[in-house]
Amino acid sequence: MFCRHYGLRNKTAVRARSITELRKYADYSISSRVLGIDACSHEMDCRPEVFGLAFRYLQDYEPEHKTPDKKKLRQLKSTYHVAEDNYDVVDGLRAIYEAVYFLELRSGSRLGHATLLGMPPVKYYSKHNNTVSMPRQVFLDNMMWLYYFVSDNNITFENNALLFSYLNNQFRIHFNKIYVDDIQSCFVDDILDEAKKSYLLDFPEDRKTYSKESCDFSIYHYHLAYLLRGMIRNFIKAAFCSRNVIILKNIEYVIRILIWEKQEEILKQTICTIYTTTLIE
Repeated sequence: MFCRHYGLRNKTAVRARSITELRKYADYSISSRVLGIDACSHEMDCRPEVFGLAFRYLQDYEPEHKTPDKKKLRQLKSTYHVAEDNYDVVDGLRAIYEAVYFLELRSGSRLGHATLLGMPPVKYYSKHNNTVSMPRQVFLDNMMWLYYFVSDNNITFENNALLFSYLNNQFRIHFNKIYVDDIQSCFVDDILDEAKKSYLLDFPEDRKTYSKESCDFSIYHYHLAYLLRGMIRNFIKAAFCSRNVIILKNIEYVIRILIWEKQEEILKQTICTIYTTTLIE
C-alpha cells in the first residue's frame, strides 16, 4: 500500500540522499557550491506534499564534511515554486499553505513567484467569467482544506455556520460520487485482512460487523489522511481515536484509510494504522 505519487516520492528521496552524500564526501570546492534546494515544474497535478520529506530532511541535515580538511558547510536554504499555475484562487492558496506547512519552510526560505497572492479574488473570477473548471478530486480536496483553514484560524465571515454547512455538503456530495458508490461491502474485510498481515494488528472479534454501510466517511477523517500524507512518504502509521473504518476507492486513486476503534489515551501512543494508497504505478 502506497501513498499518492509513491514513485516520485521515492525518486525525490533518492535525490535528497544523493545531495547529502555529495556534501559529505565530495571535495570541499564542489560540495560548498551546493547552497540550496528548489522544486519547480508543472504543479497542477503534483502537490507540495510530495516533496515534504525531502525538503524537511535536507533543511534539517547537519552538514559534516568528511574530507581531510573538514571545513564547515552552510546549511541548505530552500525555494519552492508555487501558485503560478493553479485551477483557481482557493487551489493556489492551498498550494502555498501546503508548501509552507508540509515542507516546513523557515526563515531564509523563498516561495517562487506565488503570483496568486497578488491577485484580488474578485478580479480573478471576473476575468474567468466567474467560471472555473477542475478535476472533481481537486475540488474535493479544496473544500476540505478551506473548511479546516477557516476553522483552525478562527476566520470570521458574515455567516460562518452557513459557510461550513455548504463546504461540508459539497464535500459529501463529491466524496460520494468519487468513492462511495464504487465500494463493495466485502471490500472492508479485504482491507482489514491486509492491514492485519502487514502490521500484525489485533482487531476486535466483532470486526466482521463492519461494512460499507457502517463506515463514517467524514470530512474529519479525510482531513487526517491529508495531513498524514503530507508528513510521511511510505506506509502511513498513526494513532487516532475513531469508531469507524474508512475505505476510499476511486478509478484513478485507490485510497485505503484504516482507522480502527481505540480509546482516547491510545490516540497519543501510535497504535492504530491509517492506510492511504493512491496512484497505483
